[in-house]
Amino acid sequence: MAFRIFIDADSCPRAVRDYTIRYTKSYLPSAKVILAANKEIPCQEKDFEMVVLEKGKDSADNWILENAIPGDLIITKDILFAEKLVNKEIAVINDRGKSFTKENIKDAVDDRNFDFQLAMIGLGGSKKHSYSKKNLDDFIKCFQDQIKKLNS
Repeated sequence: MAFRIFIDADSCPRAVRDYTIRYTKSYLPSAKVILAANKEIPCQEKDFEMVVLEKGKDSADNWILENAIPGDLIITKDILFAEKLVNKEIAVINDRGKSFTKENIKDAVDDRNFDFQLAMIGLGGSKKHSYSKKNLDDFIKCFQDQIKKLNS
């Protein structure tokens, strides 16, 4: 089976989607990029598969979890979903250049839960997060590092 890159596309920045598709087309021609989302997601690039799932909580996550295997790479910003993937020994990174592993996933989940609790009592969670060139540069470095690891 060819190497696959799954993108949890509902909230993934367009720059990440487009970069991943361009890189894969140029350097991993036998690999396949699969975007999973609850609606059609626009991309500047065209060489990818789009899987549109019915609307529902975690439908894209659940589909990816059912279809991904060790050796694939998943791009998601959902920490709880990343934890499930790590537990299945599937490589996972986020759109800001963070790789999740058995060594760091518990801390990431704990941080997420703490931030969620703060937001629930009104002490956070209202700020809008923009996506910067530095975020993309960090993603690109992390993505390329993961590709090297998976291909070695």
